[in-house]
Amino acid sequence: METPFLQKVEKVLFAVRRRVEYDKMRTKSLLPHEFAVCGSYSTGNLGDKAIGEAIQAGLQQAGRTCQLYSHRSDNPRGEYRILGGGGVLHDYQPEILERRLAYVRDGGAAIGVGALAISNEKYRTRIGEALDSAALVTVRDRYSKEILQPLTKTNIEVTACPAFTLEPSEAVPGYTTGVNFRPWFNQSQKFLSRYYNYSVDPNEARDEYIKNMNKILDEVNDPVFIPFDHDDYLFAKKYLDIPVLSYTYSVNKTLKRVNSVSQMICMRYHSLVFASICNVPSFVVRYAPKVDELVSIVDVPSTQPTEFQKPTFEEPNHVRELRKESNRNFELVNDIAFRERAEYH
Repeated sequence: METPFLQKVEKVLFAVRRRVEYDKMRTKSLLPHEFAVCGSYSTGNLGDKAIGEAIQAGLQQAGRTCQLYSHRSDNPRGEYRILGGGGVLHDYQPEILERRLAYVRDGGAAIGVGALAISNEKYRTRIGEALDSAALVTVRDRYSKEILQPLTKTNIEVTACPAFTLEPSEAVPGYTTGVNFRPWFNQSQKFLSRYYNYSVDPNEARDEYIKNMNKILDEVNDPVFIPFDHDDYLFAKKYLDIPVLSYTYSVNKTLKRVNSVSQMICMRYHSLVFASICNVPSFVVRYAPKVDELVSIVDVPSTQPTEFQKPTFEEPNHVRELRKESNRNFELVNDIAFRERAEYH
């Protein structure tokens, strides 16, 4: 277990890496480009970065120029604006919501985004107005469409997460069982009930969750923890007695890590996306509606954070269909770009 001093050093180094990522994006955004893609690309969340890299690669394969922008960035320079990775629409962080909507309104697009419950009437209206003026809106799941479609006249297309277009990275076989857990929520019971459908006391749920995760680990051979966020790494170091791989903000390296294990315990949404891409037999801890829906599609064994279930592992299903739906995001974006140019000329 790390000492408090080493934990502080880790946090400082992580803050420096985040700043470096943000500055790199700002510098690259000065280059000429058609598409400005906004997302949480300097927060350290690997799933968000995977979405951004997938969108960038998809547009470049279609012959488009593209640069990624942090969700903190203003005044994008591209001809077309896209809200991408980490573009979840919700009403509990108004300033962030407004920044995201700026990429969507007046002919912008939202690609493969998600949504959480939106009950505040002011922000329901703001979101609806932005989506009404969007050129394209696609969401990664039916749950998000059910939340957003009543707010707008724009037809919302259900596709799949753009990260499903990523290719698995070759890897040498390593540990038997890859593991990804996220830290428990640091939120009130009211918040968890509204946005995540939890009705239990947060502190009791956290204790039960940590106990259950360790019981699950007792049931598997040769486990290793694979972080998808710096907070995952800190959580694992504090609460789990298994090897913990160092945190990396590299999509390719993390895909290699997932592809090197024989089976995967997934919790974060993109840990299951990566396991599906790599066709790694999986067991899932369903902590949020987006994970519930993906589990129902890939049809692998699962449990809830506050319930213990002995893990069994099965290969993800319907991955080819998910990759096809993911690619459809870029077909729709291209249709809009060509249509706008044809109208202009």
